[in-house]
Amino acid sequence: MRHTGEDAAHTPDTTSAEPVVRVRPAWTALLGLATLAVFMAFMTPIQILLPLQLEHIDPAGKHTALSWVTGAGALVAMVANPLAGALSDRTVSRFGRRRPWILGGALACTSRPRSSRCSAAC
Repeated sequence: MRHTGEDAAHTPDTTSAEPVVRVRPAWTALLGLATLAVFMAFMTPIQILLPLQLEHIDPAGKHTALSWVTGAGALVAMVANPLAGALSDRTVSRFGRRRPWILGGALACTSRPRSSRCSAAC
């Protein structure tokens, strides 16, 4: 129930999905370092193995194939990442903004047959 009048200015809006507690700079720095470490561990094998796999498929056109694959991936990421972020920012649930999306992604990755799973995404 929302308050009206003078109480409305002093009563926090509990229906908002915006964070209400500030994060300390040290936590932000540690999160950044952890993210860097995860992406380095995740991307290094891809950067090495993808060109090798494309060379195995098409030795003559490996450079063109790598350009198309990485370009298509970047194009999809340019659309999908902001869209997913905007949707999760606007999610209001009793479990929070991110947990329903994390659960949905986990269920989507585990519900597919093992042969069709994309190891990069799941």
